[in-house]
Amino acid sequence: MKPRIQITIVIALLFLFPLACADIPPPAVPETQGFSSATTMTVLGTATESDSMTWQISNLVLDALLSPAGSVLVSTDGGAVLVPELPVFDDILTDTPGEVQYSIAYSENTVADQGLIGYVKSSALDTANQVVGTRNLETSKVLEFVGFDTGRAVSSEDMVVDGAGSIGITDDLFICPFAAASTGITPEFCNIVEMGGDVDMTLMSLATTASERNVAASADVPVAADYSITVTGFGDIPASGSASAFIGAHLQEGTTTTLGTFNFEPFGDVDAYLIGKGEDVQYSETTTVSGEITAFSKVLSYQSGIRRIS
Repeated sequence: MKPRIQITIVIALLFLFPLACADIPPPAVPETQGFSSATTMTVLGTATESDSMTWQISNLVLDALLSPAGSVLVSTDGGAVLVPELPVFDDILTDTPGEVQYSIAYSENTVADQGLIGYVKSSALDTANQVVGTRNLETSKVLEFVGFDTGRAVSSEDMVVDGAGSIGITDDLFICPFAAASTGITPEFCNIVEMGGDVDMTLMSLATTASERNVAASADVPVAADYSITVTGFGDIPASGSASAFIGAHLQEGTTTTLGTFNFEPFGDVDAYLIGKGEDVQYSETTTVSGEITAFSKVLSYQSGIRRIS
């Protein structure tokens, strides 16, 4: 008799950073786009589904080297940053924000062969600014499969959120006055998170969701990504095969130390900061089950922002 495995795992990775450490979402471009699709299949035989999406966005110039805020003076040594307090610098140095770039990727590949197949999926992508509680990308799917003699269903899903940003002026980024008052600049960051799941089954009921948010009108809204996977059988009959889910993250965050305010004639007062790399986090996790699976569930969440939400 095959062993029965009953596993239920719920994991939430919520990364909480102080003001010196956070993703800064770029605002939407002037013209935004929306895509949506809905798929329903009931098949006795073979069914396939292949989805792929990549999306890059910048608040300045896409694929260019990251530029610090135009009204920030960066020295050539020692990592010092000088922020003028007088409007005259906006005219001299051009008032451009610190650059932020994001790359988002999502893919799904499903092949169900020689069996009774039920498949339902919905996907939506909206490149407009999002608020707390909404997402730029949302997908959900349900795959039910009962294989015949040599029938099997293989499905994999993967989502990546990759962001990097240069030095920014806090007053230009936040609506919340308390966030803007706590420091004059936001430091550099470079964060990438990948999550997803795989199944190889002869009998199963599979449900997955994937979503992410990386575009907002202000930095008050945190960047977020979520993935969930659930595998069960039918009634008292367990699922049969193997299933796994994973997350990998590499988070690099800068810090700022206030050095003071100095008078630089004839331009007036200048705020001085010392910048540098202040944090490096690497995290990976994979969960795998195989055999006769009564229940398998995994929930993965990522959130990064100067203003976090529960």
